[in-house]
Amino acid sequence: MSASNERKLGLLLPQWERGMDRETPGWADIRDMAIQAEQMGADSLWAVDHFLIDRAANYRQRGEPVPEKLQGRPPLGAWECWSLLSAVAAVTKKVEIGPLVACTGYRNPALQAKIAETIDEISGGRLILGLGAGDFQSEHQAFGFEWEKRITRFEEALQIIRGLLREETVTFQGDWYLTEDCTIRPRGPRPGGIPFMIGSSAARPRMARLTATYADIWNCWLAFGNSSPEETKPRLEAVDAACEKHGRDPATLGRSLTIGVGMLDRTIPGASPVTGEPGEVAEKINEFYEQGFSHIQVYLAPMTREGFEEFGKVVDILKR
Repeated sequence: MSASNERKLGLLLPQWERGMDRETPGWADIRDMAIQAEQMGADSLWAVDHFLIDRAANYRQRGEPVPEKLQGRPPLGAWECWSLLSAVAAVTKKVEIGPLVACTGYRNPALQAKIAETIDEISGGRLILGLGAGDFQSEHQAFGFEWEKRITRFEEALQIIRGLLREETVTFQGDWYLTEDCTIRPRGPRPGGIPFMIGSSAARPRMARLTATYADIWNCWLAFGNSSPEETKPRLEAVDAACEKHGRDPATLGRSLTIGVGMLDRTIPGASPVTGEPGEVAEKINEFYEQGFSHIQVYLAPMTREGFEEFGKVVDILKR
């Protein structure tokens, strides 16, 4: 599957506690905002794959002091990603949908392939299958998932998931996962055609190799960091180098980017998001397109109906 030059713009949906301008969204809120985003011209909608985010616990597990701003802060819960995407698929008609990104350590890989095929059927062929190895040790431990050797397990999971969605039958025996004459039946609307997106740091050699080997699209996440072209340039160079090292034409790998955007005079605590009036935000987003990113996902502040409405002005400018 070759990389597309079409420029796309997507939005993350609120799904975690206090995620809707300090209010916790329910399904009715998420449904209405998904429909609103589609009507205003967004190309895609995304959900994160987290259950319980405890940033303070991660510092403690690494043996590092907990920053003062995190001390005493309770963990954040979130609605389950795939259940949510299934419902969003049923209430929308045109937008692409996907996890940003699904942790392969949270689900048996053969089951993950089955879930993806089912949701692609519900959506009529609109799923982008974003996959990653996971990033919160405390979350894994809280829910009883393995944390150790997660990159090794991720590589095994990729082989099974991609094999099941691109081939007829998969028999696989690894150190962590096993399938025997496994197949996906019935097939959804795009047999073998669901695009694979891997979220990874291009600076990590193993993840860069897996991205170059298995992904149709690479995702760079900057939403909680510095959302600037200066930050993305070395990452783009690293992923190009990985493709060349592992025998792939870099032009065949799509590039997607998740950035933070602050509208209505809001920002993202601890981050440097794109900010300004709609015209200024559109101009800054265009800089990322010019760098070679074809699909940009926006983590918006505030993540409310009013915030979506204001961002709709940016969408209008970029779609002209």
